[in-house]
Amino acid sequence: RDDQPAFSASARGAVLFRADGARDAAAPDRDALRLTLRDRTGRVLREFAAARAPWTPRVSPDGRTVVHGAAADGAPASEVWMTDLRTGATRRRTTGGVDANDPQWSPDGRTLAWSDGRPGNKRVLVRALDGGAARTLAAPCLLYT
Repeated sequence: RDDQPAFSASARGAVLFRADGARDAAAPDRDALRLTLRDRTGRVLREFAAARAPWTPRVSPDGRTVVHGAAADGAPASEVWMTDLRTGATRRRTTGGVDANDPQWSPDGRTLAWSDGRPGNKRVLVRALDGGAARTLAAPCLLYT
């Protein structure tokens, strides 16, 4: 995943990106990654201890929340996580256990889409954030070559 872009910008001008932290022999590269929020001048507004090794962060249309893929400590698969940019609180939004990744917001910020499954057998799901079950939009599909 290190070859994928790992940043997102809000309409209000804040930029959230994945930053490589200090790396040493005791800490694998994946564990040294964190989410950092900066303003347009580059000033750090906040650093987040989101789920381990976050990737593909996406800031919500209202600029208050970010979703990203990450693996929980000891988990065999990635999930989609949501972090409140005001409080820093992070919670898991998927629990499928089959590599949930690449979250995307709907334009109104009320719905979240993501992929899950194994390469070559991925599906795209969508769920309203106010509840309800996820529904499949497309399956199977090849998202990575």
